[in-house]
Amino acid sequence: MDGVHPAGGSAELAGLIDRYGEELLADFQHHYHLDLADVLRPGSGLTPRRALVLIAHLPHDAAFVAAWRGGPHYRGWDEDRYLAVAQVNAVRELSYLYLSAHAKRRPAPPEPIPTPDSETRRHSKPNEFAELMRRAKAASSG
Repeated sequence: MDGVHPAGGSAELAGLIDRYGEELLADFQHHYHLDLADVLRPGSGLTPRRALVLIAHLPHDAAFVAAWRGGPHYRGWDEDRYLAVAQVNAVRELSYLYLSAHAKRRPAPPEPIPTPDSETRRHSKPNEFAELMRRAKAASSG
């Protein structure tokens, strides 16, 4: 959503509804007490442009925002939650470093608290693009 809707945003809204309709329907009801289907009712006051503005300003805990970011596991993950997890992980790491320096036997390092992003990074392959380029060069030369 680029914030500019020269034709009223009907096509852009249709694309979002096709992809995230269930989440948008729930969010409009929950956050705005509006029926998303009103966008199809003449005279309802809910135009495609207005619907897009409302979508753009949904809160971070909205179902649409989670789906747009990658799935329901992102629900509720805003800046505050990421900072809280980072603080807990930092304290655990500092405790581990202190104990490692002062204990006779080194303790096991702490596992960081996972975030939705760490799960995504764990499943992605490093240098995936470089591997694709290597295969393409090998196929073209051989």
